[in-house]
Amino acid sequence: MKTLRPYIPYIGALLALNVVLALAFEVIRPGRLSWDGLWNARTAVWAGLLLFDNLIVVWWYAHLTREVATSTRDAAHSATTQARISLEQQKESRRPCVVIEWQFTKRSVPHFPDGHTYIARNVGRGLALNVVYVEDLDATTVGDRLHIGALASDGYVELPPELVQQLNREAEQPIGRTRHVLIAEPVDGDEWIVTENLIERGGRLSHRTRSKKLSREQIGQIHRDTATEYIHRNWPAIQGELNAMLGELKSS
Repeated sequence: MKTLRPYIPYIGALLALNVVLALAFEVIRPGRLSWDGLWNARTAVWAGLLLFDNLIVVWWYAHLTREVATSTRDAAHSATTQARISLEQQKESRRPCVVIEWQFTKRSVPHFPDGHTYIARNVGRGLALNVVYVEDLDATTVGDRLHIGALASDGYVELPPELVQQLNREAEQPIGRTRHVLIAEPVDGDEWIVTENLIERGGRLSHRTRSKKLSREQIGQIHRDTATEYIHRNWPAIQGELNAMLGELKSS
């Protein structure tokens, strides 16, 4: 009944049209028709009306079927879209993002003053299985590489003293600063989350983030060796891709 409800006015109009046409026939029919002739004429009129009604019903059924098919297709498309959005949200919730930060550190060594140092912190919501530091994105060869390891969400690790000293020098004299890169691998393992960390004037750190999708072949190579070894062997290609990705951010 719920499906028929929108069509009730049309059904009523069709019945009224049938009655009007039947009455019109009775008004305009010849008066000299015999009983058999009148019966045959009335039968022909009602048969014509039934045929017309059948055509209307067939049209209505086709229209209703098309609406149901459209609704089903839209529902399926909506379900697919919702599933894709849910999958993207789940993936986003598992995505790490590791950056270099300046942090106050309380020393545990007696008679050693507290102070500030540089750390690598996972500011993303997901676990970083492997974190690799590359000293300079502009270097023609891979410079110092540091395998930081795994970092939980909001987890951090202090950077080596040599790197902290270099960052302090860049904060004092940013002319010779370098683009420090951190590469984090999420649990899914099918992409890298790359951050560029740069000392700005006044010692402030700026960050730019981009994700790099990995092919099946790349994933296999990385898992056969280690991320640091893979980066060392394929540095020119990786450097070009990272520069292109981060350059897109700069231009936009």
